[in-house]
Amino acid sequence: MINSKQLSQMSRQDIKEIKKETLIDISTIKTDSTLTQEQKIIAFLEQLKNPYCFLCGNTPVRVCYSDQAPALEEILTKFFIQLKQS
Repeated sequence: MINSKQLSQMSRQDIKEIKKETLIDISTIKTDSTLTQEQKIIAFLEQLKNPYCFLCGNTPVRVCYSDQAPALEEILTKFFIQLKQS
């Protein structure tokens, strides 16, 4: 299981320095619906290997989190409103 030290190291990795073939495609992740929420999260993290750098199809993705940034819901709402207006 991933520990907090490993997560901290992963959060600082530069996706440009990670070999693409080592990244896991998030669409291949499967979870057992009979597991508890905590067990699902653990299973997801174990399969994904790195929750900060992964593939979405053939596209490398780097995820960053910030306590100071607007919520994703707010950003997506603004995006779709702008998209609808254009």
